[in-house]
Amino acid sequence: GVSVNNNPYGKSMYQMAVTLDTTHAEGEIIINKTEDGTGTKLSGAEFTLYEWSKSANAWKISTNYKISEYTTGVYRTYNKSTGVQGAIEITEDNEGKVRVVETKAPHGFSNIDTNTGQPYAWEHTFSTTDFDTQSYTINAVNKTVPVGFVVYKHLDTNTSTPISGATFRLYSNEACTTLVNDATNTSSFTTNASGKFNLKFNLKSAAQTFYFKEYTAPTGYQVNSDTFRISIAGAATGTITVDRKPSGGAWTNVTTVSYDNAIALTN
Repeated sequence: GVSVNNNPYGKSMYQMAVTLDTTHAEGEIIINKTEDGTGTKLSGAEFTLYEWSKSANAWKISTNYKISEYTTGVYRTYNKSTGVQGAIEITEDNEGKVRVVETKAPHGFSNIDTNTGQPYAWEHTFSTTDFDTQSYTINAVNKTVPVGFVVYKHLDTNTSTPISGATFRLYSNEACTTLVNDATNTSSFTTNASGKFNLKFNLKSAAQTFYFKEYTAPTGYQVNSDTFRISIAGAATGTITVDRKPSGGAWTNVTTVSYDNAIALTN
């Protein structure tokens, strides 16, 4: 404390204590996580927070702080020991330098930077002399990854003999009049020697629906007139449900798949 003498006659009448502010500079990290193309906020990402170590001359995983989801699609700095949302203390050792790496993307999305082939990473240096809480905002955009399944066409329900050379087409409407591409920019698919072809789709945060049916059959076979409906749940779920509808009939479920599975179609 510092004594302040306010008596002009030299006698101390009272003292006023003055406390010097020794607060360290602080920095908060805010990450806005959205879907590429739509801006939809994404939950489920995970990040690793590093602090620079001057003494070790290297990045080290922070022992005191972490990045956690604050609200849907918004991630902020938290104290590891208390679990309280807050800011990183700037010290002589970390010199205000922080590094954030996206170690896990939301389900159905990629955390890989196509420019580097490595997980997305950001670095920032907070001022060591600004004693107001500083903020560093990261706008992190994720693209979806293609997911899909294998369609397997065989002779009938009593044999596993595959049928090659059958052509299928993908549509955006139940009437199967409007062609649409899958994730490989293809709308027409032909079964190979194993009687199979692949369908791939880019997951999105919103649900999607596609239809496919056989367009031409190999020589000696008739075209199967059944229509197949592909219902793709939002990326958070990542499941694909396939239903089947005979001409003039009703929809019945074939299967619900996640990623690569085989669906048997009979001719």
